[in-house]
Amino acid sequence: MNFLKKHYEKVALLALFIIFALLLVHLYTIIQATGEVKDSDLQIPTRDPDYQLADLKKIEFNLPELFKYNTVWNASTARKSENSKHFSDVMAVFKITRCGYCNHLIPRTYMENAEKCPYFNCSSKENLKKPREEKKGENGTVQLDSDEDGIPNLVELVYNLNPYDASDAELDLDDDGFINYYEYQQMKDADEFKKIFSEEQKNFSSEEQKNLILKDPKKHPGLYLGLKIDRLERQPLNMDLLGITVDKKNKNRAAWPIQIKIKEQYIGTGRKRKLHKERTNVTYIGEKIKLETGEYTIEDIKDEPIPVAKQTKDSGDTNYYIVLKKIQNKNKDKNKSIIFDVKKGIEAFDPEYRAYLSDIWNYKKYDGRVGNTIRMGVANIGFTRYTIREINKRDNSVTLETPDKKNVVIKTVPLMPQDVINAMNKNKDKEKSKDNDDGNSNNPSGIQR
Repeated sequence: MNFLKKHYEKVALLALFIIFALLLVHLYTIIQATGEVKDSDLQIPTRDPDYQLADLKKIEFNLPELFKYNTVWNASTARKSENSKHFSDVMAVFKITRCGYCNHLIPRTYMENAEKCPYFNCSSKENLKKPREEKKGENGTVQLDSDEDGIPNLVELVYNLNPYDASDAELDLDDDGFINYYEYQQMKDADEFKKIFSEEQKNFSSEEQKNLILKDPKKHPGLYLGLKIDRLERQPLNMDLLGITVDKKNKNRAAWPIQIKIKEQYIGTGRKRKLHKERTNVTYIGEKIKLETGEYTIEDIKDEPIPVAKQTKDSGDTNYYIVLKKIQNKNKDKNKSIIFDVKKGIEAFDPEYRAYLSDIWNYKKYDGRVGNTIRMGVANIGFTRYTIREINKRDNSVTLETPDKKNVVIKTVPLMPQDVINAMNKNKDKEKSKDNDDGNSNNPSGIQR
């Protein structure tokens, strides 16, 4: 042991040397093994072909011999005069379209001339509609909309949609909840669509294709378009005035004790929100009271005479009550005070109205007062916060402020048209049936928010 204590460094060096020598031997064996690899070891063995070679000398490959016998060349004849406007005798490409009734490809002239579809089994008994011309672009180009679905032909071609099939306008390419037609109508002033209609730039690179508005779920109209008001109402304070100890000898009412009962309620927001059990407090003028509906200050004690017919032994001839002032939060106008009365035996309500909203995306509920924010959206389309700026009970409306500082008015009916909502619900039903067929009904649809 004494030897190891004195010479432990030498022992450690000896062990490291032995390990190093072993590694050198191992490296030498690897080099020797690689040197024994031959070219033949690296060759891949060939195999016989699994197909039969054709004999090109056979008669079936001799074209001149094949055309010597049993060949009839029909004489070329002029086409019928009534069909001359739909066809050409020249080997040239002519425009075709798709019938909106039987979905067959037909010459475009049938639509331009508003004629009936030439297919005998077409369900249409009327003439086809002529392509409609929309407004002209900035450089004077005409924005054609052949199927009259609200999306111009140029836009449909960029998005690989069918300019002659109106049904694709009700699809949702990026699964953000907005059908193609409505999303285009809401965002057609974007630079992307101006680029499509410009003569200089009509094409997009493969990288730009991924970020096109109708293909990118992060780019969509405002989610507030699907909001509607369920109700506007004032919340009860959940506080009762039990009584005021009146000292008529002391005219300073700030010294009069006020007895109040605060009922069980949740107070606070977020993680600080806690359940407070029912309690009775004795307070005075100038003190603050925290309730679920906000924070209040006792401003004053007032009195009013009681009609003789309602006077009792206990009531006396004067009714005393308190005046509360609601403390405005940082999001509201602090100079606009809200003062109201709280009387004994009468349920008190918060002076501010609370808005209860719901959206048509997934029927999610939102509520808040002026100054509060609501957060809409899901991960695949992103989230948007809207601030409640005004609640108007008379007009039954709520004014929201968007992130770009614009005000929008929400009412009991969504801003989105009903036909768009119907198309959106139809897409939802298709997604649900598809999930059920796949045995994965718990998989959420991207349409939902």
